[in-house]
Amino acid sequence: MIKKVVIAAAGQGTRMKHLSENKSKHLIEVDDKPFLAYLLDNLLAAGYDDFILVTGFRADLMEEFLKEYGYKAKLVNQFEILGPKEKEYGTLCPLKCVKDLVGADNFLAIYGDHIFSVADLK
Repeated sequence: MIKKVVIAAAGQGTRMKHLSENKSKHLIEVDDKPFLAYLLDNLLAAGYDDFILVTGFRADLMEEFLKEYGYKAKLVNQFEILGPKEKEYGTLCPLKCVKDLVGADNFLAIYGDHIFSVADLK
């Protein structure tokens, strides 16, 4: 069974205007809880327990989020590895950043701004 999950969460979410002005779109609160928490809760409930969170914009807030909500994840800063988004940008970037961490292991790659049911994740 696959246990490792790579979560792409580096983007700011500029189309979300003022909601993501000072924090990643993944940390925008929905019903008093950051959106990313719903995804992580569903992943945990589906049996996944090894998370690699690829961050970028306001990576410092992602670290605070993990501590505050008690989630455990390996943090990888995409911008530290690949440079600013003006240099390299795209949906493949998070996978480039974790290739050495995942090696030959099977893993699930998922966007941190999408939500899936526990049943779908299983």
